[in-house]
Amino acid sequence: MSYNAGGRGSGARVDFHNGPMTGVGIRCTRAGGGATVPECEAINASKVWLVNEMSGRYAYVAGFAVEGYGPDGDQNGFVTIHSGPGSQPGETVQLPGESVNYAGQFQAGAALTTGGQTYEGTAAGSVTMIADFTAGHLSADFQGLITDGASGRTADLNAGFENAIIGPDGRFYNADGTLFNYGGQQAWGELDGAFYGPNAEEAAATFGFGNSLGGMTGVLIGCSEYNPASCIAPNPRF
Repeated sequence: MSYNAGGRGSGARVDFHNGPMTGVGIRCTRAGGGATVPECEAINASKVWLVNEMSGRYAYVAGFAVEGYGPDGDQNGFVTIHSGPGSQPGETVQLPGESVNYAGQFQAGAALTTGGQTYEGTAAGSVTMIADFTAGHLSADFQGLITDGASGRTADLNAGFENAIIGPDGRFYNADGTLFNYGGQQAWGELDGAFYGPNAEEAAATFGFGNSLGGMTGVLIGCSEYNPASCIAPNPRF
């Protein structure tokens, strides 16, 4: 099966203006069959920071911290996006007819209580995924560190999901049967992603996990096992 490369991004649009950031708008649409981009309709924000960013050869992901939006200008939030600027308009991507392993990296804003200590800050590490294109299912395992923004202390972080849906158009997303875990315990979650490249060489996604231990919202890029080397650029290409 195949799908068209156009229109597979997360549905978020970020408008930047020269000078003061007043008037920055982030408008989101539902993306995929079950996931939504966090904190949509962040219109007339006073400040926006690019806090997460990665790219492969075909895919791009980013996370933005947004302050001062909403009717009273007192709302803060976080917006994550994925897109395929390395793909040609109208490019058709052939999905494999087998199970394929993907390995890559994730970045996120996170909070976690573990060992009697609470950590609030950023998280980063490795992600491994198994995409069963025949069954249309995707699973992932996240292993990394969370760094507390105030103290600089770090702790191990693990998360994952099972039975996400791979659609015939090459998107992947959570559904009723998708199972999430965070910090070793069952969690709620949202996932929206797509495969990029002529032969699905890369997977890119936005995600959010959470439970009583904390949670994280971030982005990931995974590289197919058929890539000769890691597809993630040392510095974003786009």
